[in-house]
Amino acid sequence: MDTFTKYMQPILAKKEGGEYTNNPADKGGATRWGVTEHVARACGYLGDMRDLTIDTALVIDRKMFWTQPRLDLIDPIMPGLAAYMLDLGVNMGPRWPAYFVQRALNVLNRQGQDYPDVEIDGVFGVLSRAALSAFLVKRGWEGGGVLMSMVRAQASVRYIEIAEHNPTQETFEYGWQHWRAYAPPAAEA
Repeated sequence: MDTFTKYMQPILAKKEGGEYTNNPADKGGATRWGVTEHVARACGYLGDMRDLTIDTALVIDRKMFWTQPRLDLIDPIMPGLAAYMLDLGVNMGPRWPAYFVQRALNVLNRQGQDYPDVEIDGVFGVLSRAALSAFLVKRGWEGGGVLMSMVRAQASVRYIEIAEHNPTQETFEYGWQHWRAYAPPAAEA
């Protein structure tokens, strides 16, 4: 089993499930296996969302939330971070987790002494991966824990901001905090 599948199985089992949902308060709209209709259509799926199979959902998830954001290249450097970024990306979109990591890396580099700042653009490219590698060489396993805590804190605040800006989203706040910001990544649970 490849790492993407290993990380996605608990996300689907514990957090996203296979039920079709179309909660009027959910900005994602019609959803099955954690894939929103908007994402499914962007990936070429034209069928009814009720009929979306788990196999099709996994193809979409791999493309949109693993390969395009280059988590496949982060996984060998810091697997726990890649798993957490995948989990967050499925829930809030793939740019947010990269944005959180980039922000954290920029304030952890001791004003550029350890590695150069990276552009905070939500795209985890070559320079962001190089910064992550340099950070881990400098700070090791303990530093990885600090980085994860900083990413989790930003995710928690982002979820609060979503509900503050749109009170209908308060319906989901406890679950977001419990299952996404507070809980360990699905791969560790």
